[in-house]
Amino acid sequence: MTGGETSGALVAEVVSERGAFRLEAAVRVDRGEVLAVLGPNGSGKSTLLATIAGLIAPSRGEVRLGERELARSGSDGRRTVATAVDRRRIGLLGQESLLFRHLSVLENVAFGPRSQGLRAGPARTEARHWLERVGAAEFAARRPAELSGGQQQRVAIARTLAARPELLLLDEPFAALDVPTAAAMRRLLGELCAETATPTVLVTHDPLDAIVLARRAAVLHDGRIAQIGTVAEVLGHPATPFVAALAGVNLALGVATARGEVQLEGTDGARLVLSSGSTAADAAARPAVGRAASAVFSPGAVHVAPVHEGTQEASAAPVANRWFGTVSLLQPAPGGVRLTTVEHPELAIDLPGAAAVALDLQPGARFAFSIAAEEVTVRVRD
Repeated sequence: MTGGETSGALVAEVVSERGAFRLEAAVRVDRGEVLAVLGPNGSGKSTLLATIAGLIAPSRGEVRLGERELARSGSDGRRTVATAVDRRRIGLLGQESLLFRHLSVLENVAFGPRSQGLRAGPARTEARHWLERVGAAEFAARRPAELSGGQQQRVAIARTLAARPELLLLDEPFAALDVPTAAAMRRLLGELCAETATPTVLVTHDPLDAIVLARRAAVLHDGRIAQIGTVAEVLGHPATPFVAALAGVNLALGVATARGEVQLEGTDGARLVLSSGSTAADAAARPAVGRAASAVFSPGAVHVAPVHEGTQEASAAPVANRWFGTVSLLQPAPGGVRLTTVEHPELAIDLPGAAAVALDLQPGARFAFSIAAEEVTVRVRD
């Protein structure tokens, strides 16, 4: 039986401080669930993992794992519970395998069971089992220096799981691997997490990690959780520009109109109105007028057309999902070209290479842009 089979949910409701940085977060990860944690550098991801692991004591709050209370600090900052790191039964896996260079692969994996009191023979048997599970049994007699990066990471996964953790903390575990190896490791770790039913917190900058491994995602920003929900919800309509960039979508921030649309103003003062269609038809779903709202759409969903001579651009009442813009920057994009405009530099528009050539895209050129309502989603912002 693995540690995950007897573990319960992780509940962390903490305030933690590192110098001038302050983290305030509350997360729950059920048995068998993977929670992806996204956020820019300095948002608090490492502080959250360190607090759960016991490397940082919370200034206030508690960390529980099933029926076990791992840490608790009162409002006065006094620590009333502080379980030692080596007694928390938490497995931590990062970018670096951190294998013991002087030990064989087998002894590396057997280290966890040995440190928990298992005798040498049974510990090696357990280690061989996990090496077989990760497809690394053939490396048992080798030293870590004789293995590739992907092979070392397989061994690191085996060593982590051989210690029978009741919680897994994964900190960018695939970031240092090449694409094929990272894909294989995702598949392997996904299978093992499902098999052991161990609650898992996955910190990542790669949306593919969240899509493949996690059911829910939380977004940290400036030490607070800015958004939490299913991976589809978080990546489908991000709350922050960082996650929008990760998901490869445009996030347009503005205010709600009486028709449930989102209105924003360009650098030239012209208004841009974005509508999802459904918000205008469903009065009950409309956000309050003037309230902060956002619209999300794919850069590749925008249609670009030349502005013909005599076209009337200015209008007192802008037409939803249509606007004019001046090309400011052209960049390569997969399969074509990405452009941004002077009026809305935060919005990207992607075109296939052939379309870009036909339009004769040049910085300073004026174009008309449009997008179908079904390609846009609109949300009220807190």
